[in-house]
Amino acid sequence: MAPGPGTPPRVVVVGAGMAGLVAARSLSDRGWAVTVLEVEPVLGGRLRSREVDGGWVDLGASHLWSFYRQTRRWLRRSGLEGELIPAGAGPPVAWPLSARSIGGLVRCGLDVAAAWPRLRLDRPARAAPLDSEPLGAYARRRCGAAFTAAVIRPAFEWNAFCPLDEMSRVLLLLAGRLVLGARPYRLRGGIARLPRALAQGLDVRCGPQHAAVTVTPGRRPVVRCAAGPAWEADAVVLAVPAAAAAALLPAAPPALAALLGGVRHSRVVRAVFRVEGPVPAGPVPVRWDADRGPGVVLAGPAAGGLRLAAVLYDRWADALLAGDPATLAARVTAQVVELATPMLAGRRLTLQAVHPWPAAVTLFGVGHYRRLAAWPGPRAAAGVVLAGDYLCNPTIEGAVTSGMAAAAAVLQDQPV
Repeated sequence: MAPGPGTPPRVVVVGAGMAGLVAARSLSDRGWAVTVLEVEPVLGGRLRSREVDGGWVDLGASHLWSFYRQTRRWLRRSGLEGELIPAGAGPPVAWPLSARSIGGLVRCGLDVAAAWPRLRLDRPARAAPLDSEPLGAYARRRCGAAFTAAVIRPAFEWNAFCPLDEMSRVLLLLAGRLVLGARPYRLRGGIARLPRALAQGLDVRCGPQHAAVTVTPGRRPVVRCAAGPAWEADAVVLAVPAAAAAALLPAAPPALAALLGGVRHSRVVRAVFRVEGPVPAGPVPVRWDADRGPGVVLAGPAAGGLRLAAVLYDRWADALLAGDPATLAARVTAQVVELATPMLAGRRLTLQAVHPWPAAVTLFGVGHYRRLAAWPGPRAAAGVVLAGDYLCNPTIEGAVTSGMAAAAAVLQDQPV
């Protein structure tokens, strides 16, 4: 049934991660009646924080970079920009400079300069002509194997948690454009404060309510929950992972089906430990040894000892994700003890929090940018638009930007 005179248009947003909440907030600001559905018991998607020892730790995405312009805008609007604190970008690395690596860096710089107009965080389809080679192969060809292993591999694996050859070289070129002045920050009190702030005042319904979307030509889309109400909406925003969007859109056009079917993610297990004993003097210890096993351990002071933050990924995560929660906890602890033995020195290690991410960072592998160019989104069907970082770039900024694009597409179709 069509809305009556004076009735605000209705949008149902499926997914309460950053993309969905930004789309919902943008449309609510324009006078739309908004309902947000989230299958998880908490909102925020991959922005997850937990209180540990009276402080907050991030168990999902954790860094907000200085070049996240749209994200900073939402932080300002939410009154949180003043809560940003500088953060370390990752494990320190030693640069094995040689004539080969220096020449390679110069050639990479020239490649970045030549590709500059195509390297946009908010316009990924422009980079399609550059999407022709894995990042690892390109880095080894340009800078040599030694420099790639010592410098480029830690920098990218620490952020994407996957082997270099599972990423497109576009990401290295894009990093070359953004690296000058790039500074990482964290949000005091946990990064989950941002999605919670965006959700204030919205009708957000969390819980195991698997939504189904029905699109009938000539009629408004309908969203139904497995056990609960149904909504006939003027627009639906699917801010869910690509696989879930594909399941909700079985009749997607070929280019969109290829895009959704080609999205993959890195596998990650994050854990936080307390280590009893005095805080060591000198620099905070860091352990990163992807040749022994793909994992990073960062250590910092905590009351009465150390706090270890561990990230295990790729083949280690595959083995860890197979068990129940108790098995997961035991396996993670054993793996971190092996990886962090030099900094533990016989101290007692206590697991405080662990979170598995079977689908963590979206992998922009070779071909992803070309699939984006083949599908001029974000509209997926009549009255249905998509949002998610896989449509823009594999960062918080990508999710935010895609949510804004989804809201803009809805408003263009249904101006208020």
